[in-house]
Amino acid sequence: MINTINNYDEIKIIPKSLIIFDIDETILILPKIDYGWWHKQFDYYVTIYNDNTKATDMTILDWHILTSHICPLMLDYIKFVNILYEAKKFDCEIILLTSRSPILSSITEHHLNSVGLNMFKNKIYYACNKGDKIFEIVKSSSYENIIFIDDNINNLQQAKISFWMIKNPKLHLYQMKHKNNPGDLFIDLEDLTSPKITDIQKMTEIIPKNLILKQVTSFNINSYSITSNLIQLYDNKIKT
Repeated sequence: MINTINNYDEIKIIPKSLIIFDIDETILILPKIDYGWWHKQFDYYVTIYNDNTKATDMTILDWHILTSHICPLMLDYIKFVNILYEAKKFDCEIILLTSRSPILSSITEHHLNSVGLNMFKNKIYYACNKGDKIFEIVKSSSYENIIFIDDNINNLQQAKISFWMIKNPKLHLYQMKHKNNPGDLFIDLEDLTSPKITDIQKMTEIIPKNLILKQVTSFNINSYSITSNLIQLYDNKIKT
């Protein structure tokens, strides 16, 4: 069964499970680069070279050039931090699985670092067939539950096929839709401008202060109140 969700807080966290997140369109979004862009570039190069492999290589090259100069944005930042907090609380491990090419590993790490997620630097996996890759990752592990979140239904179907006859570990699949469409607002302004104190506490427990403030102030809104609260709470935590 594949569950369709609109946000991270709809994911049921199971203690001591492995949680696998896709990156693009699930955690991060690259402005102006989406599925439409990929198809447009690929089709353009097919008409020039009449070669799918060459067209793919040229599209990846364009992507690399563009993304080297584009700062990614996180989708629903605070709710993702809540997931990190819950995972830590229930002794879960989180890894990232992307269909990006391994040759883009450096730019991928740069993207994650730019939004304060450098803790995943050594927990990124690359694969075209995500189902087979997940099976490879967990086949010698002791996990009883695998939670996989991706925006692409094809990736989830691949995982479902790979675990078709396997009862242990149990696979829990979520297709992420997000309540905000790509290209619109990437974070809930109500959450950001007047956050619950518990959300701020979770953020300071997981992500260093300078990275939190970097992300918060990267949005073109008045973030003075949350910034002040974060500084005060973080400094008080350090003193105690």
